[in-house]
Parts: sequence; C-alpha cells; structure tokens
Amino acid sequence: MYLMEQNDWANLEVLQRNRLPARAHFYPFQSIEAARAGRLEESSRVELLNGLWDFVWYDSPLHVPADTPSTPPAFSSSLQVPLNWQYAGYGKFHYTDMDYPFPVAPPSIPANNETGVYKRWFTLKEAGKERQFLRFEGVESAFHVYVNGQMAGYSQGSRMPAEFEITSFVHPGENLLCVVVYQYCDGTYLEAQDMWWLGGIIRDVLLLHRPACYLQDLVLDPDYDLAQGSGILNLSPHYENGRLEVLVYKDDTLLCEAAVPPQGLRMHVPGVEAWNAEAPVCYQVVAALKDEQGRLMEAAGFQVGFRHIAIEQGELRLNGQRILMKGYNRHEYDARKGRVVTRSQTEQELRLIRSAGLNAVRTSHYPNNPFFYELCDALGLYVIDECDLESDGLTPVGQQTRLANDEKWRQAYLDRVERMVKRDRNFACVLLWSLGNESGYGVNFEAMYRWCKQNEPSRPVHYEGDVHGHSVDVSSTMYTSLGELYELDTQVPKRPHILCEFGHGMGNGPGGLAEYCDLVYASQRIQGMFAWEFKDHGVYRALPDGKETYLYGGDFGERYHNGNFCLDGFVAADGVPTPAFYEYAAAASSIRLESCVLEDLKFTFYNGWDFTDLAAAELACRLVEGERTVCQWVEPLPHVPPHHRGEVQLKRQALQSTGPVWLELAVQYKRQPGGAAAEQEIWHSRFLLREAPSVPQTMQGAPQWTQTLEGVRVWSDAFELTISAVDGCIVNYRYGGELLLHKGPELTLFRAYTDNDIKYRDIWEHSHLDSLQTVVKELRGETKKDHVAVSAKLWVGPGGIAWGADMTVCYRIDRSGNLTMELEGCFSGAGLPPALPRLGTVSRLAKELEQIVYRGRGPGENYSDSRAAAQDGVWQSQADHWDVGYLRPQENGNRTEVQWVAAQNGTQGMVLAARNTVELSLSSYEDCDLLAAAHRAQLRPRPYRILHFDLQNSGLGSASCGPLPLRHYRVHPLPFACEFALCPLKGRPPQFAAGYAQGLMLGEKQGGLK
Repeated sequence: MYLMEQNDWANLEVLQRNRLPARAHFYPFQSIEAARAGRLEESSRVELLNGLWDFVWYDSPLHVPADTPSTPPAFSSSLQVPLNWQYAGYGKFHYTDMDYPFPVAPPSIPANNETGVYKRWFTLKEAGKERQFLRFEGVESAFHVYVNGQMAGYSQGSRMPAEFEITSFVHPGENLLCVVVYQYCDGTYLEAQDMWWLGGIIRDVLLLHRPACYLQDLVLDPDYDLAQGSGILNLSPHYENGRLEVLVYKDDTLLCEAAVPPQGLRMHVPGVEAWNAEAPVCYQVVAALKDEQGRLMEAAGFQVGFRHIAIEQGELRLNGQRILMKGYNRHEYDARKGRVVTRSQTEQELRLIRSAGLNAVRTSHYPNNPFFYELCDALGLYVIDECDLESDGLTPVGQQTRLANDEKWRQAYLDRVERMVKRDRNFACVLLWSLGNESGYGVNFEAMYRWCKQNEPSRPVHYEGDVHGHSVDVSSTMYTSLGELYELDTQVPKRPHILCEFGHGMGNGPGGLAEYCDLVYASQRIQGMFAWEFKDHGVYRALPDGKETYLYGGDFGERYHNGNFCLDGFVAADGVPTPAFYEYAAAASSIRLESCVLEDLKFTFYNGWDFTDLAAAELACRLVEGERTVCQWVEPLPHVPPHHRGEVQLKRQALQSTGPVWLELAVQYKRQPGGAAAEQEIWHSRFLLREAPSVPQTMQGAPQWTQTLEGVRVWSDAFELTISAVDGCIVNYRYGGELLLHKGPELTLFRAYTDNDIKYRDIWEHSHLDSLQTVVKELRGETKKDHVAVSAKLWVGPGGIAWGADMTVCYRIDRSGNLTMELEGCFSGAGLPPALPRLGTVSRLAKELEQIVYRGRGPGENYSDSRAAAQDGVWQSQADHWDVGYLRPQENGNRTEVQWVAAQNGTQGMVLAARNTVELSLSSYEDCDLLAAAHRAQLRPRPYRILHFDLQNSGLGSASCGPLPLRHYRVHPLPFACEFALCPLKGRPPQFAAGYAQGLMLGEKQGGLK
C-alpha cells in the first residue's frame, strides 16, 4: 500500500489529519452517580478496545499491501494492545542514549521504518443520534486510522492522546478498525529521550459513544484563596447546546453547585482545605450536561485539589509557603512490555517513592498516562510535567540548536506543549510545565514559553536547556558539582533553582547523595532535586536453563548503542529497590538531626516539612545490645513549625549488660497522612551508648614450625597453616582438621569496576591492577616465649608496570591457632595512578562457612560516600545473600566501619578482626569474574568465598554521568599500615571470639620480627 497519505510520517507540514483539538482529560458517563464512582468499566459511554488484535509486522510502510485497510483480519498472528511490538518478538530492539537510529537529516525518515498493522472488529447498535469517537492515549510514534476501509485520521507525538470523530465512517453492526503504526516519523527527531527505540500502541484505545449534545472540554484551573480559605474553580467549558451544571463534593457531601454558562464562570468553594503533598486533600467535581428539557446527556468526574502556586520574592511558593521538591526522574517502563504500564503498577511505584519520604516526580521526558496524575493528586506528589520533546540526537553531530532555531519546526514544538497543557491543566499535582529536555535553545522554545504564558499562566515554566533564563521562570541544571551549586546563592537575579537531574543511579551508586541533600536543605535558591532515575530499563528474558536475565544495549546485535547506560535506576528492572534507593531516602529525609549531646541524651531536630508540625510525629526509642532489644518506648515530639528547630531530651535508661549498647531512634508518623505508606519511618539512626570493654589477651604458647622451600609451616595438635614462600601469605589454614582459610589475607588494589568508575577505568586498566604479583625478598621464622613469629619482606606490583609497594608482613601465631598480622607498605616507582580502586586485602574462605556475623555499618551495602542508610551494629546474614545483584555485574556488597567479621558453619569457623576499622565485602565471585560477565546469569560461583578486608575501598561517586567521588572518598597511593587478628571460633559465640581477637592486638607483643 503506497498512498499519498502515507507520506504523512515524513512530512513536517502534517502533524495530524482530522484529529480533534486537545482537551482536558476526562471520560464521559451516563449518570452523575457513575461519574462519581469513576469506574470506566461501568460507563455505557466508553468501550475499552484493549486486548488481542490481529497484527502483521512489516519492515517498511512501502511493503504494506494496498488493500490492507479494507481486508478483514485473519488473526493468523495477533498482538496484545497495549504493547510495544518488540516485546512480542517483532522487529528489532535498539538502545541509544543520544544517537538517532537513522541518518540525521531532519525531517527525512528512511523507508526501512518498522510498521505494524493492527485490526479488529467493533460492534455498534442502532446508531441513532449518538456520535462515535476513537481515542488513542498513546501510540509510538505515528499512525493512520482506517474505519471500514476509509482513512479516518492521522496523528503523531507518541505520548499524547489523539481523538478522532468517526461517526460518518461507521454503521450499525460490525465495523472494521485498522490502525497502521509507524515506529518512526519526522516527529521522532523530537523524541530522542535516552531509551529504547520502540514501536506500537502503548496506551489505552477507547471507543466513546457520546450524545449529539456532549461536553467537548472543561477547564477547571483550580486555585486557592489564601485570605478567604476557599477554593476557586476557573471554569471554562466548551459545549454546543444544552446546560452545564458543576457540582463539588467532599466524600459524600455536596458542598456547592452552579450553572456554568458557555462563556465560563469563576466559582468559589468555601471552607475547603488546601492541597499539598503532605496533606493531599482532594475534592470531586462533577460536570453534568443537560439538554434544554433538563435531561442528563452525559456527566464527567474530576478529582480536584485546591492550591495556589506563585513565585514571590524569588521563591517558588505553594499556598504561600516555600516548598522543596525532592524526588525522581521517572520513565514509564515495564521490563516485559516496554513503555506500557498499568494503573496498578504505577500506583505501586508511586507509593514506593512516597514511602521513601520523597514528594516529587519529573515526568522525564514526556507526559505520562492520565492515571499517573490522578494518583499523584491522591498520594501527594508534586509533578514537573515535561513535554514529549528531546532532540539530543543532534548533539553528537554538533547541531544541538538546529531544530530549536528552525521556524519551520515551530508548529511541531507548539503542538507538543499545547497538547500537554490542555490535557493536564486540571491536575493539582502539576506545579511546573517543562518545555522538554536536552534540545538546545532557540526561537521555538521562546514560542512555547509565550504560548504557556498566554494560555495557562498560573504555573511556572521550566527548561534546563535555557541556560541564560530567557524563557523560564525557574533556573535549572543537571549533574552539577557541589561547588557550582554552592555558588547559586550568590547569583542574581534570585529565582528558584531546580536540580533537575543528579545522582546518576547507574549500577552500584551513586555516592555523595548525603552531601547533595545537605547542600540543598541549606540553599536559599534550590527548591527541587530529582535523582536520575527511578527504574532500570532492562529487557526481561527467561533463559533455557530456567534463569532469568535482563538485557541492555548491544545484546540485540545493534551496530551502535550505549550498552548498559539504560540500567541507571534506583529500582532494578524487576521492581526491587537497590541500596541507593534507601540511601536517597535517608539522605533526603525531611526530619534532620542537626546536633546531639549523647552524654546528655539531648537531640536537636530540624523540621524540613513545608506544612506539617513536628508534633505530628513521634520518636520511637529502642535500646539494643548486639541484636537483642533491651527495652523500647515512644517519646512525643515537641511542637516545631515547618523550617524550624526543636530539642528533644530523653531520660537515661538503666543499662545492665556488659556488651555494646546502642540507642536506636526512629521518627514516625502518629497517624499516617493520605499520601504516606503504612509504617513509614521518616528518619532513623543509631547511637553507641556504651562500647564493650577491651581486655588485652596474651598468646597461648608457641606451636611447632619448620621452614622449607614452600614456606614456613606452623602447626600444633589444634591447627596447621603455611606462610607461603611464593607470596608471603597464609595458605591452607585448618583448625580441628577442617579447612577454614584457603589463602590470604593478601594485598589487593583491584575491584570489579563499577559503572561510576568510568573516569578512572582507563588509567586503572593501563596500570594492570588485576595482575598484582609478589616477590618475596625474605621469609623467616623464630620461636618466641608464647608464639612463633614469622616475617616477610615483599615487593608487590602489577605485571608489566614499574611501580609497586615495598611491604613488611609480621605474623604472631600461638599453639591454639590464634594469630595476628601486621602489614606495612609504601608505594614507589614511576606512573603511580592518582587514585586506586581499593587498598586492602583479599582472602579465600572455605565454602562451608556460610553464616556471617560482623560488627560495623549495616545491615545492607554501604560505601564511604553512601552510608546514610547504614547504622553501626552487629549484623548477621547468610553468605549467599551478601551479593547485590546489579544487572551488569560489578563491585558490590561493601560494608564500612567494620571492626570484625565471623564466618562459621554451626559452631565452627573463624573470626577476623582489625585494630582500626576497615571495610568488608564477601562474594561467591572473584573480581575478575564480575568484570568479565555482561550479565549475572553468566556468573558461576567459586568453590570458596572471597572476603575483602580493606583499609579503604573507593567511594562510588556519580561519574557515569556526573562528578567523581569527593577527594576524601578516593583511595590515594600513600604509605599504609594495618593490624589484623585471626582466631578460630572454637564453639564460642562470634562476639566473644571477636573480643578475644581484638584483645590479642592490645596484649603485650613479644617482639615480632622486624
């Protein structure tokens, strides 16, 4: 089929054919009661056409047969609607961050343009005077609609609705509907939004049966009168004939009603509560259109929140109060369906965001499904509503402003912002309009801004690409360094600033979120921070061996792609939050501890809520010894207004135990607000009230030893081990005949690079850090009074490289199998890298040691620049649960401020303790295994466990798209020294054995060899 109309998908002059003007979102119902209930399946005026459609895929529109629109569906192949067809096995997957999937020659589109032909029947009863409309909530990226073989319309713009009247094309009985969808069109140049290139019907398809007299549009533009405490509806209807009545309800109570003339009405609703994210109070508005005889023709329901938005004295204010938006950039995505999400899935995701204490979403980078805004209204989430516009594919070819400054494209730009604003203007949650993302700046953005100000001036306008602030009301930056953000408060003119993207969540990371959040709370200008991004975009696959995996760029044979750059979410593709999700929640908490005097149990809190008194929460207190709760109670919190500080004084509790005791505090709601998840903790922390006393211990006597070419073998009736002459470290440590330690601890500088290590990765790879080799210069033993002393002088360096570390290792070993290890070293040589991935030791433990207990920050993964969510304590878990399953394998599972770790199998095992706190990680995989694997399903567990005991593991940073870790979180090649103790458990509880091991390092030393 090659018709003239088919060129529409490559014709800049044609944005639509027969598409009705954009309107506010609502669906018609047959009664006021049905409109109030809002259940679409109970509306006789709406028929949902989702489901199984006949489907045929073509590699080009030119290959679609000419008679396709009139040919009945054969259903020889079918496709679920909505769904991106790639997820059903049709066409090709292609992921890029910026690059277009075709030659850059706007508005031209190649003819090898995947095309899907959808068909189905729908049945109409006697038509009578009813008018019929087809509504598509979203189709990627352009489509023609045919009804009974006749072309009924065309539209483009993937994430906005298109509505067509088809009354003249239908008849009573069976009617044939054919939709021809083009994956690409000239509008695709404006849809380069760092995501999979996909095609298909992605949102609901509806058939609307409407009376001859119907409501074409209704603008509510809700506002709030601060002085009077009343709501305002700025009603602007569009209807022909009849009478319009508007009724306002709160729950089941009718608050007021009014007749609305065609020219509109400013309607006051007295005594309402203002809407905000902390108290998302919503009301229901019902529009009832009646004929001249007073008979109801149709009704429509709207959920409304009354609030007032303004920029005053350089501040963004809601209901007169300065606010802080903190949240996520969020794509609509499902790993099994593409950009197809359900209301239920969306609600789960938004509740997850709210449960983290966050209050905002930026719809990056397109308007979402209509139900998203309904949920944000109800749950209490502020929204930056972003236009379906990004042309970042022009950046790699040096033409970023090409379309923004081309007036031939002006109508295409205006079409997108107009459709967004007109659809979403009634939603309370939408606080800002965003003109798009990463598309340069030019006259077309100026035109978009003017249109917004002329047609919907109540909301400020945002666009990060307008770096000079010509056509925005708020300034905006992304991935800005802390230093640059500090300077914002000194700049003029003062206007609200939004950090529209920061904290790139790719792989393991980001680090530094706490520093960003602290800065934002202290800033006079920053009023929004949006982490990138909420969820990974992995593509689900079930493997033949029963495993599951998630694919990314390059896994589909694309010739060019951006790899796993699409795996940059704080929530994994399967919907499970990553450690970064909890880190962000802790770092961004609205309740902030500003100071504490622990000996007096006096705590000063800052109330970072914008509308809620601190007394709405309470302080849950718990005394913890190890993992045992000693006692717990709840303290009331004082009345502290928003943005003020208050002091809490706790009573001292009697402590009977002799072990370490922590005071655990959690701020929690007394009564859950409408938007908060149940049992939500707002803030949580632990404080060490008393440390366990350290008792110096002495060695238990000298074991036997002998020196051979293999090394120094040490043994007694209880244990045996060898200090290897190959590398100077312990091998085959056995206690009671059971192997506990295969090898270690030995120096390591390497880790399986994280995605955020990218800016150092080339340097590290050229330094061959994964090929450290040891030269043993000297190894000797000596019998002391109560132990054997073994010392080694070593040179450790990467293969093929001229730098390394001079090291001395001294062991003290007694006849009970206890040992201490002192390690000192200094780097020298040419070409030392400015920073290292880690500086520490690695050991290989017996696989049977599957129960892990440690003292340090936990219970989850944490790093030096990512530990706001981690607390000091004694934590235990199964070793197999230690790995964090990042979709592209990499360094993971670290713990900081660790004093000791015990690995055991029942009552047998070993404890490894450090004189000073270290960092700890445990894995079933070597670092080289993680580095070599593209997917977790490719990993095979080693027959031993890999334990890292590090002086320092590098912070994470956000360098995959943003800054490096701050300098003090990096590992610098400086002189180093550490001391460890290793002891068998001997059936003792881990904490007891750990105390003994720590005591050995405090006891009198008997002259280890120097």
